[in-house]
Amino acid sequence: MAEKSAPDFGEAWRQSWQEWASAFGAFGPPAARPAGDVAPAAEPPTPTEAWKRSADVWLAAWTEYLETNMVRPEFAAGVGQSLDSMLNVAKPLGEQNDAAMQRFLRAANMPSRQDIVRLASQVNDVNARLDDLSDQMEQIGDLLATLIAAQGKARAAEGRGGDDNRGGDESETGRALGTGGRR
Repeated sequence: MAEKSAPDFGEAWRQSWQEWASAFGAFGPPAARPAGDVAPAAEPPTPTEAWKRSADVWLAAWTEYLETNMVRPEFAAGVGQSLDSMLNVAKPLGEQNDAAMQRFLRAANMPSRQDIVRLASQVNDVNARLDDLSDQMEQIGDLLATLIAAQGKARAAEGRGGDDNRGGDESETGRALGTGGRR
């Protein structure tokens, strides 16, 4: 593969300056033409056009340069070293920042992230226990309903269908539940 030559940033700089000089020269007095020159001068670009052309020239030069050099192993090694250096500096700074934030939060009597996480964990534990208690209460209620139904069937089978209890089922189970036997 043929080695590409590096882009000429000096040429890109020169082209940009020529564009800008031409664009802003249009705002001044008209330039005097040499004595034998009869061809009309080309319309100078507007400042916006000059800026766009200049940006395009610079973008093309940098694109060519980066495409050529970013595929080289030396570039990857340099980026890796830079990243390692940055991470080696960032970790201690992050730890110092965390310690300073903890001191500030403590001084301001505000909860830290760890405090919020711990509190959220405790609230979740309480919710889980409440769910378990709710499930147990449902099971107890179902068992009591089954027991009361079985007791009612047993009384009906014995012939005591509940007519001797003041108009309702005032069984011990009903009194214990506080329902007076009524459901």
